[in-house]
Amino acid sequence: MPLTDQEIADLEAQGFHFSITARGKEQFTPEEEADWLARNSVAATFSRAQENLVAEINVLRDAKISGGFVHDGHTFQSRQSDRENILGKGYKAQFAVLAGAAEGDLFWDPMTGSNPFVWITADNQLVTRDAHQMVALKDAGETFKAGLTFYARALKDAILAAADHDALEAIDITAGWPA
Repeated sequence: MPLTDQEIADLEAQGFHFSITARGKEQFTPEEEADWLARNSVAATFSRAQENLVAEINVLRDAKISGGFVHDGHTFQSRQSDRENILGKGYKAQFAVLAGAAEGDLFWDPMTGSNPFVWITADNQLVTRDAHQMVALKDAGETFKAGLTFYARALKDAILAAADHDALEAIDITAGWPA
């Protein structure tokens, strides 16, 4: 079946190659036609649409997880290395609490020497933290990440449960994310 120039351009953009017939019209080779039909059946395109939405959700989730979180009126960075630092110091603070660090004691971390313990916020403010507050920061960071992870999981479940393209299009993957 002859193809229009636009159809050829669209298919070549998808990675297809064509042979020239004796009449000079480009056509699918039999293998390419079979591949195209398999990839573009209603079931295949619906499955790809689901896969694409799931991939978009993963990107959104990861960006939101790394985008910072608010705790005690301050925004704290939450990239992978930030989360590791918060968890590490948070667990150290938890041990200090178990060892008897009192609320309000800003000198609970031996690494700070004679200086009070501080954490740097996303806007570079130095915020003092006692051991109890550092544990609360760690817990807030874990809760923040878990909330985003489980919200993304719920969106993925909705996508996989969608019966058709209309149901997929009704799912707004940008709305409702926890802050």
